[in-house]
Amino acid sequence: MTQHKKQINTFGRRHGRTLSEPQKQLIEKLDNYKVDVASLSTDKSKILEIGFGYGEHLIERAKREPNKIFIGAEAYINGVANIMRDIEQHNITNIKLYPDDARDLVNNCPDSYFETIYILFADPWPKKKHHKRRIIQNEFIEQLAKIIQTNGKLIIATDHAEYAQWIITNLLNSSQFKWMAKTVDDCRNFPDDWVYTRYQTKGLAQVPVYLEFTKN
Repeated sequence: MTQHKKQINTFGRRHGRTLSEPQKQLIEKLDNYKVDVASLSTDKSKILEIGFGYGEHLIERAKREPNKIFIGAEAYINGVANIMRDIEQHNITNIKLYPDDARDLVNNCPDSYFETIYILFADPWPKKKHHKRRIIQNEFIEQLAKIIQTNGKLIIATDHAEYAQWIITNLLNSSQFKWMAKTVDDCRNFPDDWVYTRYQTKGLAQVPVYLEFTKN
């Protein structure tokens, strides 16, 4: 009998606060927003954000670049309800959602599918015994490499110093990606067009680090 390796969760909670009635009504329409990889246009650039939280970054990117398709993967149902509200309020038509573990989506996407993938302020799982829960792992990096186009970007931000070092070490160990930083200061300076969320602007992020890698 074949034994399947148990997949380790890289997220903490699927639910936070109890959903309000308006949120519940939105979630009832979730099927209208779910991504169908096979049906998406092949002539438009596609961007993935893994773990979009409450969706501020994804919403703003989609508004700035209406000719691109944005896919957001998030297992936290409260965040899904929040971004659905904003999608409807702003009449955004170029966002699709994957309300579950992003690794399942990554495993089922065609090769060279995405122009850019964002992983922003993911849980660092700081305790050593929890490091296996971190989403940045060697196997996952190789899976990401398959679905990012050549010269496409993998952009990661974190405010946890030890996790930043973990990310850099694991990405540099891969032959698939090139780190674009030329100096240490490059990690501290976010691009001019960066979308700052409430998490960063309110100072909740402690010394955030910007990491940009290009697919070889």
